[in-house]
Amino acid sequence: MILRNQSFDSVDDIAAVFSSDYYDRFAERTYRPVATLSYFIDHRLWNASPVGAHAFNVVLHALAAVAVFYLLAAMGIAPWWAFAGAFLFGVHPVKTEAVALASNREEILCGLFFFAAFALHLRGGARGRVAATVCFLLALFSKEMAASFPLVLFAYHFYVTDREKPFIKLLKDRLPEYLPYVAGVLLLLGFHYLWLANPGGGADWPGGGGWRTFSIMSYVFIRYFLLLAVPARLCADYVIDAGNNVIVPAAILFVIMMIAIAGAAVRARRKTHASEPIGDVAACNSIFFAGWSAVLGFAASFFLLSLLPVSNIIPFGETMAERYLYIPSFAFAFLAAALLERLPRPHTAAVCAAAFGILFCVLTPLRLAAWQSDLSFWQDTTACAPRSAEAHMNLANAYLKAGDIENAMEQYALVPGSEQTGDEFKYRYNLGLAYRALGDIEMARESFLAAVELKPDFVEPMYHLADLYAARGDYERGLAYIQKALASDPDRPQSYFIAGQYIIKNSEDAAALKQAVEWLEQAVALEPGSAVYHGALGQAYLRLGNMKRSESELLESIKLDPSSTASYHLLYSIYKRTGRAEAAAGIYEKIKSLGTPASR
Repeated sequence: MILRNQSFDSVDDIAAVFSSDYYDRFAERTYRPVATLSYFIDHRLWNASPVGAHAFNVVLHALAAVAVFYLLAAMGIAPWWAFAGAFLFGVHPVKTEAVALASNREEILCGLFFFAAFALHLRGGARGRVAATVCFLLALFSKEMAASFPLVLFAYHFYVTDREKPFIKLLKDRLPEYLPYVAGVLLLLGFHYLWLANPGGGADWPGGGGWRTFSIMSYVFIRYFLLLAVPARLCADYVIDAGNNVIVPAAILFVIMMIAIAGAAVRARRKTHASEPIGDVAACNSIFFAGWSAVLGFAASFFLLSLLPVSNIIPFGETMAERYLYIPSFAFAFLAAALLERLPRPHTAAVCAAAFGILFCVLTPLRLAAWQSDLSFWQDTTACAPRSAEAHMNLANAYLKAGDIENAMEQYALVPGSEQTGDEFKYRYNLGLAYRALGDIEMARESFLAAVELKPDFVEPMYHLADLYAARGDYERGLAYIQKALASDPDRPQSYFIAGQYIIKNSEDAAALKQAVEWLEQAVALEPGSAVYHGALGQAYLRLGNMKRSESELLESIKLDPSSTASYHLLYSIYKRTGRAEAAAGIYEKIKSLGTPASR
């Protein structure tokens, strides 16, 4: 998504982050401008280098761990144990999906600013509260999971600092503190549903809604808890079978857990004595003096409340993913730090902290090994999720990309027997790619036709069908698919580029070449910063004999991308044909320096 998105190339594209074009331009389903703008930084600092993008994620994750340390300290946990909790947060294996995948940066940014906002709020003071509000807004516009912040803050006051106050009085006294955060949530909802609404952002409830959805998500929450407690078998794709026999018992167990948490709240508040430190002044000491019921109650509340935005109360199209635990995993770090601090023997606490730290430091690199390449990643995913159609299809795609057609076909054969995701059109398209790589043109054509029949606006198979028909001499039929693709996706510059290239490659007719020029001019108008589009337009003008316009477009292409060898070759031919020997010689030397000398 990051490396292939040319919308990050130009500073002018930043304006699209704040426009209704945001969702189409940046391949997002929800409004996350802070995360999107961070990808502009990637392109500016390291020219879209994957190494730079991954290093940026690691740095942000380290900063998030530092924010966790300050948050634990603000809660009154002693520095050594706050450090231990933050360290366990930083090296927990469940973070690998969020940190290892550069396009999951929104999880890290949201967590970083969420924890910073929480710590600043607890520190208090007018400046601290203003800074906390700014951090909260940054978290919220990194990812909507931060919407749980006001609820989490209330849970902290409910269990810890204001345990002596009745519920209504607590809410009345603290409400002014919560209003800026509630206003921020309303602002995000306004962007998402009113001002920059995404017409294609809807989804269905898992299980169809009602009790079934509640049961499935209860099962998911319990699995989330187990992943934090025992991160032994992690997976990139969790297939949740709605017919699983444990779904309903899991829902019942979840209800029992909720009752237990409510009971802990009652017990924690009944045990409060007037002599205990309360309120903001003593907030930094209150965790230590709070009873175990309060500590466990807050940890459980934080875990559950921070998961609410991904609980499918508002359906968003995904049931379970490890990256959603980035913020909720603070509950584990908090509980670990509080437990270590309360152990009667500090040496025992230190040994326990070291043991868990070493265990996580072993498990995390082992998990990261699965992220070394597309092939290793999807091999690992099919092993842990053998019923995932998406996993088998993507493993087949990885084999196909590596040139291993035999293994690719084996994996494609497993997709229909897996749990279907509703994306059969992608399966048919990818199968067509495999058949085409095998040289079975007829089966490739049938697969591409099936993909288009399943999804009539799916343009990629249309491009392949056009090429297949052109290769067997049926130029007009291929052109019909090119035109159909343009009609299906008229705002995509690549569609006009592919259409223009189709004519340049397959036709000598002047009228057709003029049509190619029109299409390529449209591609350039939609994306003026593309060296490739300017170069293709220069080639089209050259085929029409318009040397002046061709030279202008090729020079622009070279200006945008000084390593554009194709544009240098075309420019060299223009200079030779127009008798500009000195200019041709200069271009020839440049082509030699790029390693692809032209014929003299």
